[in-house]
Amino acid sequence: MKRILYYIIFLGLLSSCGEDSVVEPLDHSPNTNANPTIAELAMKNAPEPRIVELYNEKGGLFYAPKGTILTFAPNTYGSVKGSITLKIYEVYNKRNMVGSGVYTETEDGRMLNSQGMFRVLAYYQGALIQPVLDVDITMPVAAGSTPANTKLFELVESVDTNRMQMVGKWKESSNTWSADSSQNGRAKFKISLLNWCNLDAYIAGGTNNRILLSVPDGFTNKNTSVYFNLDGVNGVTQLGTDPVNKQFYTLNINQGLSGTLVLVALKDNIYYKKVIQVSFTGSEQTINLDVLEPSYKGEIEAILAGM
Repeated sequence: MKRILYYIIFLGLLSSCGEDSVVEPLDHSPNTNANPTIAELAMKNAPEPRIVELYNEKGGLFYAPKGTILTFAPNTYGSVKGSITLKIYEVYNKRNMVGSGVYTETEDGRMLNSQGMFRVLAYYQGALIQPVLDVDITMPVAAGSTPANTKLFELVESVDTNRMQMVGKWKESSNTWSADSSQNGRAKFKISLLNWCNLDAYIAGGTNNRILLSVPDGFTNKNTSVYFNLDGVNGVTQLGTDPVNKQFYTLNINQGLSGTLVLVALKDNIYYKKVIQVSFTGSEQTINLDVLEPSYKGEIEAILAGM
């Protein structure tokens, strides 16, 4: 009799779990569905390197896909014997700047118009090595460019104490360039390959003429990136942050110039965005954002790729 009673109770429990009832087991496993960070999405726009082999004792000449030509003298990498693997990176557009995390801002807070950036990483038997000699470079320059209005720059990296990460800003090189007499529309120069190199023109900057951006609570430089895309210029910067006033801020840009502020964020595993058209008026401006627009991964990827 007891068996029959238990069986009836068991059938009753089964019938109480209808199609709308879902019994889920406890899951203590790590969350594997976390969305990629903004930095991880941005990195998808980084350029692929051209990979070549340099025989150090002989030197060599190499053509990069975007037009940079590099000539290595014998023993550019010192006493290393044999083959060295070179990875040549070129950045010629804003999308690649965002992907590489290399923007057009100088150490002294000025914006640049880039005619092209490049970097070379050298590996010997799998280990990164540094050159001991400068390398001969030629690269395209725009019509009207002269050594007076277009300069060579080298990237200087330092720790951003607000973001707690390495950031790079440009310092004008002591080296100069000249027109390549063997080919029109190209600059030639010698430069060290210790870091990124850039051929740029300065953008005029106004005095006390920046734009401040206040964002809602919970959005900080740790989960939010704000880019400034200047109209008609091959340059993009990331806004600096003031942790005391909880504001992002642009560089001082000359009155009359305009561009776009592009805000993208990942907070509590939800993406957000805001795109704002701005113009520099000759005095400091403040934009207050009370809410941000929820977004999704594909849209954020498209925004970053469309710089």
